[in-house]
Amino acid sequence: MQIDRSRNSVRNMASGIFSQIVTLVMPFVIRTIIIYSLGDEFVGASSLFGSILQVLSLAELGFATAMVFSMYKPIAEDNVELVCALLKLYRNVYRVIGLVILAVGLALMPTLPFLVSGTVPESLNLYVLYLLALFNTVASYFFFAYKSSLLTAHARADVSTLITALTCFVQYAVQILVLLHFKNYYAYYIFTPVFTILANLLRSKAVDIMYPQYTCKGKVDKASLSVIKKNVGGLFFHRIGSVIVNSTDMIVISVFFEESLLETARYANYYYISTAVSGFLIVLYNAISATTGNAVATKSVDENYRDFSKFSFMNLSLVGWCTVCLFVLYQPFMTIWTPNNLYDSMLIVACFCLHFYCYRARALTTAYKSAAGIYWEDRFCPLVSSAVNLILDLLLVQIWGIPGVLMATVFSMLFIETPWEIVVLFKLYFKRSPKEFVLRQLFYFGVTVLVTAVTYLLLSILPMSIGGKEHLLYNLIWLFVKGVLCLIVPTGLFALAYFKHAPARDAVAFVKNYLRRRLRHGS
Repeated sequence: MQIDRSRNSVRNMASGIFSQIVTLVMPFVIRTIIIYSLGDEFVGASSLFGSILQVLSLAELGFATAMVFSMYKPIAEDNVELVCALLKLYRNVYRVIGLVILAVGLALMPTLPFLVSGTVPESLNLYVLYLLALFNTVASYFFFAYKSSLLTAHARADVSTLITALTCFVQYAVQILVLLHFKNYYAYYIFTPVFTILANLLRSKAVDIMYPQYTCKGKVDKASLSVIKKNVGGLFFHRIGSVIVNSTDMIVISVFFEESLLETARYANYYYISTAVSGFLIVLYNAISATTGNAVATKSVDENYRDFSKFSFMNLSLVGWCTVCLFVLYQPFMTIWTPNNLYDSMLIVACFCLHFYCYRARALTTAYKSAAGIYWEDRFCPLVSSAVNLILDLLLVQIWGIPGVLMATVFSMLFIETPWEIVVLFKLYFKRSPKEFVLRQLFYFGVTVLVTAVTYLLLSILPMSIGGKEHLLYNLIWLFVKGVLCLIVPTGLFALAYFKHAPARDAVAFVKNYLRRRLRHGS
């Protein structure tokens, strides 16, 4: 079966952008309503429980990724029987995972008071909120989430993304009305699992219509099952690393800080902004990933290395530009959004930006490593990284506070995960020295630091806000003006730094050719 992955990647990007607009803008509105009508503690509790339940998602073992990878070949060979057997296996495993998460989640309920220090609002029942969050987490495992693997394997993630965006739009609209009318967090949150189930049902129906030949039947042969087990084994270690790096920070803050719900809310608000920016970058990564697997299977290693170098420059240029904008605009934006809940140190802002840069800089290496099926070979990397991250979290939070929590994660990514992943990818797939690539990465990072410093110094001449908190419109206009300047200044500085750089010329040529093809074919 031939799949037009190039055309599908365009669909994926377009639907992804629409989805990100819906799933970032409307939750921002909801978050703002909750902060101003109910209090920061509700945001803090929701963020904390989200982190706890993300830890429980370790039970998933990375099984979804392994299943999608296992479907690429039989779909390409039109082996319907094997795809059906894989789908049945996926369904059965997901049901077991759902039961495990539910059981462990219920068993953890007595520990909730130990994770929250300080006062808790009388209207906030930790147990009720936790049960609602737990139910939302396990709902997908029982309601057809496994069928989404067919859309991903066929490079039609745009269908799943569009369904998610539309159901989320309705969900958020309903939740906003509920919050404004009832000002009750439980009445608001109950719609989350309802729409999670609805989205899964709609995706299931779409899959049935698009791919009626696939049903849950048959048994996976021993050879395929052996490959899946190996990949799941490798991915499990990566899941451990990912969960610990992304989830324990919030839990550590809640345990070690007084008035933990307020401190967790403040951290979550700042983290939310960098996550929102990441969301739009993920659209690009998903579009690239839709073609990467096919490219690794069909192109030569040298061709893929040239693409990898070109995409790496594009990625780090974009990540670098976003980092500059974050550093310059973080505090002016937060001054308007949550003026009573600001961090008073630019050091913390710098740590958030460094965390963002290091995390997003790894994305392309990870995408190529996954496309090449390299899961097992670097299985110990996330174990070492997560252990170091957790130890540093517990030590540095007591010495350095919030910067310590962020820098613990940065250290594990910068000195363990990133170099380990690069070495494994170059040794096992590209089969060449990573020295040139690493030097370029350091060059891009140095340019980003320099551009950030120059842009910040130039724009720091301007006041952070005008007219005080009571002049919201003026401050919004002023933020827009600074945003436009932040668009112009770093863009010019990056262009000045890269105009003689070979990967930059390749990237420009690639974009021009891509746009020319799209215009020629009218898509």
